[in-house]
Amino acid sequence: MKFHAAPESSEAKADTRKNMSAPMEMQRPSVAIVGSGIAGLTAAWLLRERYTVTLFEAHVQPGMGAFSVDVPGPDGAANVVDVPTRVFCSGYYPHMEALFQRIGVQIEHTDHAGAFTDASGSLVLHYANWLLGGRPIAYLPWPGLRSVRSLRMAALAHRFFQRATRDMRDPEVWASHTLSAYLKTRKVSPEFVDLILLPALCVICTCSPEEALNYPADLILGYLTSGVMRTGVVRSAQGVADVVARLTQGVTLRCGTAVVSVTPGENGLQLVTEEGRSEQFDQVIMAAQAQQSAAMLPEALPARALLQQVGWAASEMTVHTNRSAVPVPGAPVNYRVAPGRTPEVTVDMAHSFPSFRHLDAVYQTWNPWEDSDEVLARFAFTRPVVTLESRGAMSRLRAEQSRHGLWYCGAYVADRVPLLEAAVSSALDVAAGLGVKAPWR
Repeated sequence: MKFHAAPESSEAKADTRKNMSAPMEMQRPSVAIVGSGIAGLTAAWLLRERYTVTLFEAHVQPGMGAFSVDVPGPDGAANVVDVPTRVFCSGYYPHMEALFQRIGVQIEHTDHAGAFTDASGSLVLHYANWLLGGRPIAYLPWPGLRSVRSLRMAALAHRFFQRATRDMRDPEVWASHTLSAYLKTRKVSPEFVDLILLPALCVICTCSPEEALNYPADLILGYLTSGVMRTGVVRSAQGVADVVARLTQGVTLRCGTAVVSVTPGENGLQLVTEEGRSEQFDQVIMAAQAQQSAAMLPEALPARALLQQVGWAASEMTVHTNRSAVPVPGAPVNYRVAPGRTPEVTVDMAHSFPSFRHLDAVYQTWNPWEDSDEVLARFAFTRPVVTLESRGAMSRLRAEQSRHGLWYCGAYVADRVPLLEAAVSSALDVAAGLGVKAPWR
């Protein structure tokens, strides 16, 4: 006699799934991510469905939004201003753009046209953007047109970009050259380099002129010729807080918890916090800055010495209401430049960002040359810088990925200019190594 099992009810099926999911949840491997910049946040978001993810951050807020400040508007309501402003452009940021689209971040176009003035206040270059279909078309407004120096600088810029575009048809040629060597080889005008190119690169890379000149030439040229001048600059319309909220869903977030050491062992990795608490994880992703990650690792690990070869630059940024910091009123971004000196760069929040058009006079200045009594907030930052030597060290570090269950994630790891896109790209690579592919890849 043959017996047939009765059909299982929907309630029974639900109970079965529930009973099966509980042990599966308990068996999910654990991952600790140290650092909650965009690299750590992206890695956490990608891994959250396959791993039990714990994200550690030393600041009281996630790292990507740790330096935001409330600025009162005309109605007295607070406006959250991100420091720095966290802008990007699709020409160089395909993964960043795809990530924001995937998680539903609303994007707003910004205007980052610039006016360059020298130490005496004389105009060097003034260009503006005409937005057509969301794409900027650069032109010289009347102050730029009537300045002989501005016209000359515009012509030199056009010549430089044409030459750089041709040279990047074979980027390997310049992979072993510094930017300084490239500029000398191509006999680029020293005046254009000192007063336009280097100030712009100092802001992009958050470094000094000397550090910008020591970058690998192909990385800088790759950025400048990627279409960033054509695609326009955008940002999250709701600011960094919205991005953080979306990327931390399904993740255990432990802010105000500094990690002091990460040690590989027989049963995984031991992570010790500043309070002396010890925890075990199957995998650990080091997503803090290179020098911070190095300090957490045992001296015997080769990765520690490699991380220590990544240089970094310190800088200061202020949020203020000082109108005199804007030599060319109405220009979204004002550069004060001088040969051999790190530029002062001021973003007029009302003219640059649609979200802040209602604010009367609020500015964000990087590397202020003079102090001001009208400062609302002041922040100090460190950012990685790239040299030919550190580039080689990071190539060797990428070969260390997964050894002892340790992974290295951050803008400095990717073979790119260390911007937000590099950080996101490094997170995608780490996630892929852990068996999780980005949904847009």
